[in-house]
Amino acid sequence: MVKTCGSAGRGPRARVHKIVLCTRALILGGTGLIGRAAALRLLAAGWQVDLTGRNPAHMPSELAAAGARFVAPDRSDDSRLHAALGGSTDLLVDCICYTTFDARLLLPLARNATSTVLISSKAVYVDADGNHSNSDAPPRYDGPVRETPAHPAPR
Repeated sequence: MVKTCGSAGRGPRARVHKIVLCTRALILGGTGLIGRAAALRLLAAGWQVDLTGRNPAHMPSELAAAGARFVAPDRSDDSRLHAALGGSTDLLVDCICYTTFDARLLLPLARNATSTVLISSKAVYVDADGNHSNSDAPPRYDGPVRETPAHPAPR
């Protein structure tokens, strides 16, 4: 059985119907700015996109109009996250993995995803003195911030 999202080739001259395989993404924190941008790109590329957020009322209208679904309101509830994931998904995007607790909740979900993406924030980068954007002392970067400097310990 082939799971499909529809057929390609629409319009007055479309006579050939091609099966388009449905690729599914679950975006945790999908109603925020980064999640919204990722969802819009995936939807435009033909993906089925489900997203989570704190409040279904905050579902951006442009995402709903493009076909995204709001599936689970609480990122800290692992049973609801598992239900949102379903048996598996092609892409799991986490825009709100801020703590060790968040990462541990994600591990069982990531095992059922073909690909997993975690979006980091600027708070994961430290300067030569160990300061980051959430430190009492502001960080001082002497040049471009790369992926190679030390990172603060997980909290």
